[in-house]
Amino acid sequence: MHRFFVPPTEVRSQGFALPEGESRHAAQVLRVRVGESVQVLDGAGRKYACVVASVDRRQVWLQVEREDFVPSATIGVEVFPAVAKGKAMELIIQKAVELGANMISPILCEHSVAQYEADRAEDKAVKWQVTATEALKQCGREWLPKVSIPRTLVECLGDKDTAVLDIVAALQSGAVSTRQCLEDYLQEHGSWPKTIRLWVGPEGDYSPAEYAALAVHGAKAVTLGTHVLRCETAMLALLAICQHELMTRT
Repeated sequence: MHRFFVPPTEVRSQGFALPEGESRHAAQVLRVRVGESVQVLDGAGRKYACVVASVDRRQVWLQVEREDFVPSATIGVEVFPAVAKGKAMELIIQKAVELGANMISPILCEHSVAQYEADRAEDKAVKWQVTATEALKQCGREWLPKVSIPRTLVECLGDKDTAVLDIVAALQSGAVSTRQCLEDYLQEHGSWPKTIRLWVGPEGDYSPAEYAALAVHGAKAVTLGTHVLRCETAMLALLAICQHELMTRT
């Protein structure tokens, strides 16, 4: 079944037209037909079972047959990947959406190969948000995470909140498993965090100053094994492990 994204403000309970870009894609590429069943996601928890009511080259009109709402996750998982070069960043965003990240905040680190000026950073964020939307449609997820403009690590750390658990993937000695990290938090606070933030450094790893800033902020170092992973592999491995641990414990 074909899936489409329509912002919540453009959805009507009885029926509505797909946005212009989605309409063109539906009519000219997917070649949907009147009477065909499709699904619409609004990125804010709602999904709609629809039937194609009319089709022309510029507009596809849908009739709503059923509306469902899926609540957001009890514990939000946000990812803070260092900006990666080439297609690696798009891969991180695509898979982070599929794996349930609630927010994606790319980080410009001291050792990042890719660096962007303010105007290009905004353009990149727009492009990455499109990648996130396409991933949402592909996997059928109900909630669309926001992709922020690239910022420095210090800008993203913000104020320390005891309801937030910061986890950083690290090769340094003393790093524990993600499971142990979560169990330690639960034992210390008596409850799960409201938000878990996952941090992964760039190709050249975090600088000593960046590691120090994370440590001061209370970030817990976890290990992903003895092998040196590519930054995109590390980000997705950490997210997958974290989500698995949450599913089996909450």
